[in-house]
Amino acid sequence: MLDAQRYKPGTLRSEVYFARFFVYGHVLLGALPILLFLLHSLFACALAAVVWYALTLGLVYGMTQARDKCRMGLSVVFAILPILGGIFLAHILPEWKPEMPPLLPLVALPFWLGLWNLTYAIGAAFTWNSTYLKKACSIGFKLY
Repeated sequence: MLDAQRYKPGTLRSEVYFARFFVYGHVLLGALPILLFLLHSLFACALAAVVWYALTLGLVYGMTQARDKCRMGLSVVFAILPILGGIFLAHILPEWKPEMPPLLPLVALPFWLGLWNLTYAIGAAFTWNSTYLKKACSIGFKLY
């Protein structure tokens, strides 16, 4: 109870602002690969990205409700993504031959997917270790 009184939402403004910024960044950045997979005509990958994105949004909602386990779960889900993306880049992409050319050139696919994997690998480590996110998730926060 004393921790709840000590860490009121008003006293942790910088932590809450940082958590909001982090969540907004994920909401914008996480939706982008769905569009890019669709433009590359990889519909199964786009569906997998939609499922992954919906799972992360559920975990973000748990973070806003002061559930620290959701922060750790989000970190694990962020870490799984680069592993699956690396498997896709190493094994599936070299053997993939589309019947019709996609809207975006195939040369761009390894670049943006590799950048996305790197970004979310860093995000996974950051989500697990950030004291700002730990404090914000311990008291809960609103996204507005």
